[in-house]
This record gives sequence, structure tokens and C-alpha cells, in this order.
Amino acid sequence: MSGSNVREIFTMKQALEKGSKDIVLEPYFVIKNYNNQNLNIVLIIEK
Repeated sequence: MSGSNVREIFTMKQALEKGSKDIVLEPYFVIKNYNNQNLNIVLIIEK
């Protein structure tokens, strides 16, 4: 596989997983907003 194909597959995989990641992180963002926390935390979810 060439680099372009691998990059395209990776981009498609990210796009397909975004919805499920948003659903998983929804409670976190609700609690964060309720507590008025303005933290710049980056969450990384790996399979």
C-alpha cells in the first residue's frame, strides 16, 4: 500500500469513529460544564 492509500484509510477510520467517541464523552462534557470547569484537557481514546 502506498502512503496515500494508508492516509485515506486512516482518515476514513477517524471519520467513522467520531460519532461513537462523541457519545462516550458526552457525560464528561455535561459534568465539566455543570461544574464550570474551563480546563483544556485533551482526551485520547485508543482501541
